[in-house]
Amino acid sequence: MSRKLKVNKVVSFLVSLVILASLIHIDLIVHVRFVHAEQAEGILTTRDSQGINVTLTNGFELYFNATNGGEVTRYYDLSNDPLRAHNLVLPANQSYQQPSPHNLYPLFSSILYNPNIENFRAVGSTGGDGNATLTILGNGTKDGLDYVILQATTRIMDTGGGIFEDAHGNANYVKSTWLIRNDGLIFLERTLYTQGYAVIQGNYRWYPIYLIRTTGFNNDATFYLFNTTYAYRYNVSISTYKNDYANYPELPRDETGYFGVAAPFSNTSLGGDGTNNIILVYDLGISSSITEWKSDSFTNANGRGGTEFGAVHEFNVDYNITTETYRAMIALTHDPVSEKNVTAFAEYFSKNPVFPLVKPSLTANKVFYEFGEPFVTSTFLQLLTTI
Repeated sequence: MSRKLKVNKVVSFLVSLVILASLIHIDLIVHVRFVHAEQAEGILTTRDSQGINVTLTNGFELYFNATNGGEVTRYYDLSNDPLRAHNLVLPANQSYQQPSPHNLYPLFSSILYNPNIENFRAVGSTGGDGNATLTILGNGTKDGLDYVILQATTRIMDTGGGIFEDAHGNANYVKSTWLIRNDGLIFLERTLYTQGYAVIQGNYRWYPIYLIRTTGFNNDATFYLFNTTYAYRYNVSISTYKNDYANYPELPRDETGYFGVAAPFSNTSLGGDGTNNIILVYDLGISSSITEWKSDSFTNANGRGGTEFGAVHEFNVDYNITTETYRAMIALTHDPVSEKNVTAFAEYFSKNPVFPLVKPSLTANKVFYEFGEPFVTSTFLQLLTTI
């Protein structure tokens, strides 16, 4: 790929949080036992020189790494691993591509990938930026549920450390806002900034939000692909997987536009390793002209690589994309998931409008704030002067 994406100068990174609407307990809807409001005991958030560590009282810990695109590079299931002996994020030296300056495959990332290119420019990832900005926007309690809000601004970089640039040599920025609740629900809003439009060349695949972790299944893996009303089971193994877009299963879409993928890692009878399940629900308002999304679901228990899943689209011809915002709801839970209840996650997401998480504002400069208060930090003011 020429990597010449034509990028919009960011007019403003000044942000504020709008009121979250109807943050009701998801266990009442999907019949999965998340932490009840009266049991909420808080979220422990700490900072070090490289990032922000978030520990949830329902048994998970995530480390957001500013030297790795602001993405999650440490992820522990504390219920099964209280001593933090097993980081579930795939190490950089076990990734599918040659080693890079930074881990291009953190837990969640946005990825551009061309399977027809063999060199280091085949992959571009939000995880590749060693100098991302990472900020705690706020924290507090809403309807008995504790939350913390983080925001990262990063560049898309390739395996060799090169920056994906537009035709004028300007870097392409991606802004991610994370709202993390202590019941294991995570809301992610991610914006790709372009100047007018960006060109994604044909044969490239776009993974808006993709999950990659250490191997969570044995040689046979089971995933649930679903929308708000329908779900089906997809099985894949090392022997049956083909790196061919035509063979990928299509994600079912309905009139709501919400769909997702779930991985039942806790179900050992399905080959899972007994760790927590992960449900990923999309709201891809991105590029409404893209009507086909598939799931690139894969697991490898016998070598380099891990377990991965998420939405992907492969472009047959060059595609012009404008500044786009896309969203996801991520559920971390030890409770069972199946074809019978995953649709309710998509339905919950579609009926509880927690987005947009941020909007432009010019009226305040705070580090912590309540719901609805405007917000801006010096970090983004400094970033404005460099773009």
